[in-house]
Amino acid sequence: VTDGAPQRYEVQTAAGYLSASDKRLLIGLGAAVAARRVEIRWPSGALQRLENVPARQVLTVTEPAS
Repeated sequence: VTDGAPQRYEVQTAAGYLSASDKRLLIGLGAAVAARRVEIRWPSGALQRLENVPARQVLTVTEPAS
C-alpha cells in the first residue's frame, strides 16, 4: 500500500505442460519511497506481513516454515 490504494498481484507458477514462468513480481510505487505494508498470502495459507519496505530494491522473500 503506497497512497492508501491497495494493489494486488498474483504469481502463477504453472502455465502448462513442460513450461516455465517467471516467479518475480515487478511492482511500481510511483513517487513513494516505501510501501507501508506488503502482505503475502502463501499457498500453504500462511500470511506474511512486511512493514515499511523501501522502494528501489530487489527483495527476496521466502515462505516461512510452518
